[in-house]
Amino acid sequence: MIGREAVLPEDSKDPLTVNPSYTGGIFPRLSAGWDRRMSRFWGWGFYGALSSGRYTKKAMGDADPTDLPGDVRGHSWLDLGVRFILFP
Repeated sequence: MIGREAVLPEDSKDPLTVNPSYTGGIFPRLSAGWDRRMSRFWGWGFYGALSSGRYTKKAMGDADPTDLPGDVRGHSWLDLGVRFILFP
């Protein structure tokens, strides 16, 4: 999966302050799961996903985004959980 994300930090002390917003891409997103069918109509299973991405642009208020200077910051996250599945 190739994706896109954005984050907007907020300063709760001064609501009139213009805070930057950051945007970037997500790549790769690796995911896997195991499912067990409990009946003809439903099942359950475990899943996990590992993603990484980088924020590459910064915008202040309504201004056009600009490239981040210097080293681009990366981030990663891990999703683990249980899912329930309905079959048609």
